[in-house]
Amino acid sequence: MFRNVPPLNWLRAFEASARHLSFTGAARELNVTQAAVSQKVKALEQHVGRQLFQRLPRSLELTATGEAYLPAVRDAFIKLSEGTDDVFGPSVTGRLTIRAGVTFTERWLGRHLPSFQLAHPDIPLRILTAVWPVEHDWESVDLEIRFGGGRWPAADVLKLTDERFFPLCARTMADGRKPPASVAELADHTLFHITGHPKLWAHWLAEAGHPDIDPDEQPGVLTDTWSLSADAVAAGGGIMLGFTTLYREHGEDGPLIKPFGPEIETGDSFFVVTPQGRRISPEAETFIAWVKDQMNAG
Repeated sequence: MFRNVPPLNWLRAFEASARHLSFTGAARELNVTQAAVSQKVKALEQHVGRQLFQRLPRSLELTATGEAYLPAVRDAFIKLSEGTDDVFGPSVTGRLTIRAGVTFTERWLGRHLPSFQLAHPDIPLRILTAVWPVEHDWESVDLEIRFGGGRWPAADVLKLTDERFFPLCARTMADGRKPPASVAELADHTLFHITGHPKLWAHWLAEAGHPDIDPDEQPGVLTDTWSLSADAVAAGGGIMLGFTTLYREHGEDGPLIKPFGPEIETGDSFFVVTPQGRRISPEAETFIAWVKDQMNAG
């Protein structure tokens, strides 16, 4: 009955290569070598007797046959995934698995999670923390909360917040000085920068009417998470650009203050991210509705 169906690992290699238009990108996703992906695709082409890709110098291009075959392969994997979820639950762990960045888990999720547990005691959770988005590893992960511009490959996104950026510092600096009262006083203080957002200070200064100030010409500290910068700045170590949700959870009546403005938009926000085309389980939909309500409620 299924004698003409190619091996699933050949089909996975083809589908991943078609999404990335790259054997290398598919290899990263599937956690195998580029040569292994190339060999599996070649074996599939020999099996069906047609070429599925044009091999270009630095990328791939689907042939007409490949474009015609891809929807059937993709639909088959989606149905397999949905069937597995229907029979065995939302993930192989038996728990709703949420992956999120360090700042979100430390500054927001940990503080609000008890309300979800009280409202939905029947949904067991598994929380994973990631410093950077993981594009190629969705096995046993139901959804991810990411901070950024909302443009990620092969992903469906749902915007959770509208964020504005502004300077944040401690009420008293570590050397005993008062916080800066204006942009002009920034030159006397250490600026904190976040990896992945290298031009944020320059963008803010330009929007604030000071494009002539070069933030790279004064002392600075580069960290890889907003959370680490917030802790150092709250201890009086310097000035950072924070955003609405971070300040709401770590400032206001806490250790961080807004010494001056303005508040500007940069396009970065919190998003729910899922693999493109994946059906969202009822448990995941419940969590998404809860987190959106909680974040909108402030």
